[in-house]
Amino acid sequence: MQISSGKTLQKLIPVLLTMSVLVFFACSGAPAGRSEPGLTLELFEEPSPGAAVSFSALDSSEFSRRIAGETEKRFRPPGSPEVELKLLLRTQVQSREDRSPGFLSKRYEIHLEGSLMDRDNSRIGTLLGRLEYRRSRFQLSGNDEADQYDIWDRDFVEWCAERIVEALTF
Repeated sequence: MQISSGKTLQKLIPVLLTMSVLVFFACSGAPAGRSEPGLTLELFEEPSPGAAVSFSALDSSEFSRRIAGETEKRFRPPGSPEVELKLLLRTQVQSREDRSPGFLSKRYEIHLEGSLMDRDNSRIGTLLGRLEYRRSRFQLSGNDEADQYDIWDRDFVEWCAERIVEALTF
């Protein structure tokens, strides 16, 4: 696959379609082999109208701070050792709580925004994604801070970028 400045995203559509399937399966479980129920990934080329309208502003909990961030990964597509691409990936988190007496359900929406760049830093593709994580629990006390929703032990944005690069270079 030859990619140079000025080429369109159309050259990457087969790669992006393959990537979306592979990333879906790669992200359907949590890092380090730990599986968390309720974690799904949806990749789309354009944001759907009204996406995340019902969510609050960016979440500032400890969980959200651990999985929001930015990273950069350089890689070479298969069959083109002279071509180097760069993935810039950013994650943001929004959340919503549903409360009823003695029960709390918290839903996190993790937005992924990635840019594929060539050697000259020209954008050749955009990746938008949305991960959803739901967690429900019984409230044993009025202390909302008792459960930090702490599910992963490593840098989430780095983990996502590694999975995307693996899918692109498979």
